[in-house]
Amino acid sequence: ELEGNASNINVAENIVPGVALPESNCNGSVLIKRRNSSNETFVEAKVADGFISVLPFETCDVNIYANSDGVDIRGLDIQYNDLSLTLSGFADTTGYFDGQLIANSTNLSSLPAEWGVPITSGSAQVTGRVTGIDPVYDFTGEAALADVGMSPLNIESGNCELAISDVLGDWGVTTLANGSGLSLGGVNLGDYTLEGVVGGEYARVRTFRSTLGDTLISARGQATFSDTLASYYIPEFTIDVEGNQWELENSVKLELSPETIVVESFAIASEFGSLRCFGNLDRPNDLLDGSLNISDFDMSLLIPFAGERGKHLNGQLSAEMLLGGSVSLPVFDLQAELVDCEMPLAKIDSLAVSSIY
Repeated sequence: ELEGNASNINVAENIVPGVALPESNCNGSVLIKRRNSSNETFVEAKVADGFISVLPFETCDVNIYANSDGVDIRGLDIQYNDLSLTLSGFADTTGYFDGQLIANSTNLSSLPAEWGVPITSGSAQVTGRVTGIDPVYDFTGEAALADVGMSPLNIESGNCELAISDVLGDWGVTTLANGSGLSLGGVNLGDYTLEGVVGGEYARVRTFRSTLGDTLISARGQATFSDTLASYYIPEFTIDVEGNQWELENSVKLELSPETIVVESFAIASEFGSLRCFGNLDRPNDLLDGSLNISDFDMSLLIPFAGERGKHLNGQLSAEMLLGGSVSLPVFDLQAELVDCEMPLAKIDSLAVSSIY
């Protein structure tokens, strides 16, 4: 039996003989009991200010039992900021682990910075199964989300089925999610369902659907990411507002980097009108080029997304906006006409606007 305070504890360094465990480092009180006759080891510890693999912690309570069959993690209770995590399970003599994970975060913005999670608010509860051999572990389970902010995206509530491969390494997440109160850039999209996959350098939305009253949005697309470039490809996008359906005529292709923005020409149209757009911003070469052409757009279609301030939107809008010149000296040309618009204090038969900047 060994009991006392210890520093720089690493459970991977044969604390449990013959079993591979994750790298760790921490300080605190440790009790180790060893029965050589039956090859049993008991480890209890209360440690602080350390890490286990990629998980930092402020406090960690450990209760482990090991014998010739493997290691029984009876309890691993971790606290870091507003995140609490409990792991239990069994690792056999090959190192294969099968266990249960329960995690709760009351403030997702306080997750470890090294995880790179771009969430600014919200809470989550995650439960599920962890399996694998160090350092490759997989997770399958469920997550419940509330008031999650991930600018420009916000979610009031959500429930997700999750399958995460290689959690500690080159991770990939497959999810089926649904919930309510989805908004994008302050625009309310209502209830939603989503099926897709995401990793450190890619994301694929297999199906997306949102409903707000009589307004339905559906989409499919994918993206790839690197340190210097993000590329987006959207082959399907449809908005149905009270039976008025707008859909892409061709795929949207978009590339973003710190110095450039490239939007290839695309159009979204219905039997009542169309919207066409392209753009190019190139800072190194000081180039700017783009256009937006709107033909016979029914402004009332924006009412479901505009909230109280937009409840009087109506009329038909046609416009052509041209962007040119250079990044340092841009030129903006607008030609627009609004017809058959009735406002609370005025009726507009026709209003033309021409502007050059």
